[in-house]
Amino acid sequence: MTLKNRVEQANKDAALIEQLYRQAVQDGEENAFKEAIGQCLKEHSENELRGGGQVLFFDI
Repeated sequence: MTLKNRVEQANKDAALIEQLYRQAVQDGEENAFKEAIGQCLKEHSENELRGGGQVLFFDI
């Protein structure tokens, strides 16, 4: 499963998206995470990238 797919599946779980981000940073894949977030924002309504009512902001 790609990082983008994992971000899409976690779109309503802020804690899981945070975990994916931290794991990406630890693995040296921060840019890949940002790219995955950027792709999701282009493909989906930004309202879908929410975590349990929390709006998630990423500097992409």
